[in-house]
Amino acid sequence: DWFTRNHAFDFLARTEQARCGAGRWLDCYSRDHFLRAVFLESDTDIAVLSALAEVPRNNPLTIEEAVRTREQIDRAGPGRLQLHGIVVPNGGPLPEQIDGMQALAERHRVAAWKLYPVWGPGGRGYWLDGPLGTAVLDQARKLGVKTVAVHKGITLPGMDSTFSQCRDIGPVARRYPDLTFLVYHAGVEFDVGEGPYDVGRALGLDSLIRSLQENDLRPGSNVYADL
Repeated sequence: DWFTRNHAFDFLARTEQARCGAGRWLDCYSRDHFLRAVFLESDTDIAVLSALAEVPRNNPLTIEEAVRTREQIDRAGPGRLQLHGIVVPNGGPLPEQIDGMQALAERHRVAAWKLYPVWGPGGRGYWLDGPLGTAVLDQARKLGVKTVAVHKGITLPGMDSTFSQCRDIGPVARRYPDLTFLVYHAGVEFDVGEGPYDVGRALGLDSLIRSLQENDLRPGSNVYADL
């Protein structure tokens, strides 16, 4: 069971959403609750259904389930829900992960890729500018799905926070100028204080700013920080 193995997501049981009044807190994350909260109880024109950190065979949010959710909202307004496709290059044979990207792009029409470089089955992540990351980015370019959502910061429990740092964002953004990088959480950590930019510090948001500056990536380039 994913929820007993993956303690990184224990926080799901403690969110406001988990107190929706359903018999089990897990039911508060059903498709119906999601669509009601996002599209009926909020002033939302378009939304993104992202992906969880887990290899596809064990993932509780399968791409098939995500597609069914998109199809349901499409009946009310096509194009209002975009999907992320999870890619875990360190979660098994790399060729298998790369081949899986083709199905995500062509069969399931994902709008972007979701990467968790801080996550790994053994607690160890990977760098985007290393062989695993560049294999994914090369395939993204080849398939024409050129938006990459990257989890950086807010290190998941049991994972190595080293890979939450953003030192690899600048190098890949410079190497792949035709790709767009959405940096989820922008490197921010709960236990790292934020303040005025300190070029000598490679933690938190500073690690992202420093990486972009070192690679001559100016505001308005192909990197977007999300908080």
